[in-house]
Amino acid sequence: MIVHYHLGAVSVIILLFAVVHYLYSRQMKKTALIVHNLLRLFYLAAIMTGFLLLGLVPVNLGGLGKLALGIISIGLIEIYFSHYKKNDAPRPFLVVVLVILTLTVLTGMLLPQGISL
Repeated sequence: MIVHYHLGAVSVIILLFAVVHYLYSRQMKKTALIVHNLLRLFYLAAIMTGFLLLGLVPVNLGGLGKLALGIISIGLIEIYFSHYKKNDAPRPFLVVVLVILTLTVLTGMLLPQGISL
C-alpha cells in the first residue's frame, strides 16, 4: 500500500514541476510560489514513503542508488527553480535536471522487477 502513496507522490512531483515551470515562465510569481510550496510538501511525502519502502525490502546497492538519485533529483529541482526565479538558469541545467529525474524514475521502475544494480 505504501508503494501506491510513493508512486502518487512522485507522479504529483513531476506534474507540479511542469506546472511551476510554466507559472514562472509566465511571470505569475505569486501563484508559482504557492504551487512551489505545495511541490515542497510532496517532496517530504516522497522522501518519507521512500524511506519506509527502503525499510520493507532488503537493502542493496540498487536501493541505495535509487535513494541517492531521488534526493539528488529533489536538490536539482530546487536549485533549478532558485535560478529560474532570478532569470539566470542556463538551458543545459534544465536538461540535466530532466535527465536525472528520468534516471530516477527508470531506476524506480526497474528495481522492483528484480534487476539489481
